[in-house]
Amino acid sequence: MSPHSEELQRVLGEIGSGYVSLIGPPGCGKSTLLATGVLPAPRAVVIRYTAYVPNEGQGLGRAEAFDFLHDVVTQLKQSGVGAEIIPGKELAELHAQLETLLLEAAKRYGADGIRTLIVIDGLDHVPRQERPGRSFLSELPLPQAVPEGVVFVLGTQRLELDEIAPAVVSQAGQGRRCVKVRPLTREAVRRLADLAGVPDDVDGDALYARTSGHPLSARYAIGALLGAGTPDARRASLQEGPSYGGDVDVYYERAWLDIERDPNARRALAYLSLAEGPIAVSSLDRLVGPESTDAAWRAAGHLLVRDSQNAWAVFHNSFRLFLRDRTGLRHGMSDLGAVRARYRELAELARDADPEDPQRWLELRYRARADDQSAVASLASSERYRG
Repeated sequence: MSPHSEELQRVLGEIGSGYVSLIGPPGCGKSTLLATGVLPAPRAVVIRYTAYVPNEGQGLGRAEAFDFLHDVVTQLKQSGVGAEIIPGKELAELHAQLETLLLEAAKRYGADGIRTLIVIDGLDHVPRQERPGRSFLSELPLPQAVPEGVVFVLGTQRLELDEIAPAVVSQAGQGRRCVKVRPLTREAVRRLADLAGVPDDVDGDALYARTSGHPLSARYAIGALLGAGTPDARRASLQEGPSYGGDVDVYYERAWLDIERDPNARRALAYLSLAEGPIAVSSLDRLVGPESTDAAWRAAGHLLVRDSQNAWAVFHNSFRLFLRDRTGLRHGMSDLGAVRARYRELAELARDADPEDPQRWLELRYRARADDQSAVASLASSERYRG
């Protein structure tokens, strides 16, 4: 068990009700820890809600209050409380049902000692990526409304988000309730490099200094080292490549300098930043041309990931957002027309993809992103969904 997992388990063992939090920068492993570190003990049930699902499309309702309440109410019923409740169809009804179910969960704790942990991950994605009609952040119960035996676990880059009640922020950020993800040790970064196959000529101290122990930065630096073919190239990568420095956006800004110089690389990465799921290299070639595909790999291959079929995707959502911001501008101003045109091209790529290509089923999604409502209406048929 990792030190952070042990600390989270200790906090959950000490806190009887209300809020606890797991806080850390992007790519530090928060979501992995919340998926594996909050273990359902013999006398506990775990309810999970994720505002951001990696490798899935965003803007699909995960930030909406209705979806959040409906999902949590449904899961609480499945855990054995609220037998008479049917999840409501209105926000006010769901809000009242959640209050009732939390009280029933508290009665279960009093009678049987079964705790209820409600894990909510990705809170910071809501203001950065979603445009909800009513954010679920505003629906988090106040601490005094959370009964004994029920604990909310919040995973986020930061707690100070506009729509979270100040009382929730205050309690979740208390020292005894807040677990902050610390950097990897020097030895851990060295082990990651060894497992990845980084040659022995790489200076472990220089690698650690370049990454500051940040897991995402370590992954990027190791990827760049694996792509460097000679000892001199690897030394240059550590000396001249971007460093983490405590802020992943600073790292991306430095990496962008290399990308910005090459219009072919920028072109390919603009499409990769909008794509949902991996794109086959052959499809990317058809979309932007082999020269642009190759340029993107040379400039940013260490920031991408490829699967066993050599299909590419942006490795981490933080870089995807950075790319969308940079490639969605023209003369420093947002260029929505260009972005919608790219989505239309992605839709055509999906339409023409092979039946076994996962991109094939994303045409409707891309048409919606392009704001092509007539195309969405024609595609949204029961026959297509059944197919």
